[in-house]
Amino acid sequence: MIRSAPIDEALSTGIRRRLDDIRERLARLEARGTKKRQLALGTMNEVGLGKLPLRRSSPGDRHFSGKLKRGAEILGAQLNNPNPILVVRTK
Repeated sequence: MIRSAPIDEALSTGIRRRLDDIRERLARLEARGTKKRQLALGTMNEVGLGKLPLRRSSPGDRHFSGKLKRGAEILGAQLNNPNPILVVRTK
């Protein structure tokens, strides 16, 4: 057991480093996908192409799901139109 402990520690160190590399790669791939969608949507809007299905984005992280009386105000709240997002469906 004593002889195998350093081997286990070395393996765990290697796996930890590999996980860090994989997490960095995941973040890069997610950012690249988001950037490509933004570029495609911007190009479509610029040339007036609306044939692909566009869906309005959902509200941000914080949202109110209750009911308010007409004209009621919530401190710090603003109503605005959501930004369009590009949705591509493949069959």
